[in-house]
Amino acid sequence: MEEHGIDVHFCYKCNAEYLYWKEKDEDGDLVSWSLYVEISGKMYRWTYSTAETAQLWWIKDPGKPGTRRNYDLQFIYGCGKKSSYESTAIPDMNPQNVAEKIKTILMFL
Repeated sequence: MEEHGIDVHFCYKCNAEYLYWKEKDEDGDLVSWSLYVEISGKMYRWTYSTAETAQLWWIKDPGKPGTRRNYDLQFIYGCGKKSSYESTAIPDMNPQNVAEKIKTILMFL
C-alpha cells in the first residue's frame, strides 16, 4: 500500500488496521481504521474514516496483514454523514464488541 501513498499499520492482537493517506483531501488528512472479525466462516471488515463514515464489508478473499491485500470485497452496509448513506449514527465498535455488533447489523439486512 505504501506504493500508493498509504501507510498501513496492523495490530495482530486486536485484529485492527490503521491507514493513513499521505496525500491530503480537501478536509485535511484522511485516516481510516478497520476491525476484522470472522463470523460463521466469513471474514468481515468494519471501516471507519475521518470522513465520518463507516462501512461494513464481506471479504470474500482475505489477504494477509502486511503482506497481501484483501480481494473481492462486497459492500454490505454504510452509515454516517456521507450523502450516499442515510444519516444514521455510527455504532461504537471496538475489538471486544465488533463481532456482536456486526451480527446484529446482519440480522436486520
